[in-house]
Amino acid sequence: MSVSVRLSPIGNPQQFFDPKGNILAGGKISTYLAGTTTPQVTYADSLGNTPNPLTVTMDSTGRPTVPLWLQSGVNYKFMVKDSNDVVLATYDNVAGINDVQTGSTIPTGSVMLFQQPSAPTTWTRISTFDDAAIRVVGNAVPASGGTNGFSTKLVPQISVDSHVLTAAEIPTHTHDMSFNAGSGSTNSQVNLFQATGGNALAFGFSNVGNGAGHNHTLTLGLKFVDIILCSKN
Repeated sequence: MSVSVRLSPIGNPQQFFDPKGNILAGGKISTYLAGTTTPQVTYADSLGNTPNPLTVTMDSTGRPTVPLWLQSGVNYKFMVKDSNDVVLATYDNVAGINDVQTGSTIPTGSVMLFQQPSAPTTWTRISTFDDAAIRVVGNAVPASGGTNGFSTKLVPQISVDSHVLTAAEIPTHTHDMSFNAGSGSTNSQVNLFQATGGNALAFGFSNVGNGAGHNHTLTLGLKFVDIILCSKN
């Protein structure tokens, strides 16, 4: 299987010498993952089809016997040795020429946000979450929750479910009433309210309202931008 590769800045067609200035005939170049002793293969062609040995030998002119192409997105460590495997030089954090990545590579499984319709190369789009908002947490372990879609609940409007007022929720208030006894005197009005038995005046207030509930709706129309979550392959 082919891999994406970039030409190595070391060994193409670099000539190597020993500390005394002698041509490093029969010398060796071993390649590892940057900062480690884990062997990392290079490739002999620009299509990334033919892997090189993990240790490439040099010819009589002190040059590698095969081209060196580095896997894209991977940083290497080069160890230059003589024919007796004595290390003469080490070059660490080496990336291919014009490789888009710099420094250490993004670890497999890392998740990032992208504002585009599909995952970039070497990434896979995550479909677990759809129509969901992003919440930032400081010390808490990242989690997910909720059941309502962001666009169906928050973007169009916020609506409180129907609610019927209870007696305890009605504000304190008064009902004013005036009484006109016609041609009677003030005393006759007072006597009318102080009368007892069948001569007493009875009155009351009729009910108003039907006990229906009501909603409070606030239209927001928030601006938003869609992003996708992707995981590094």
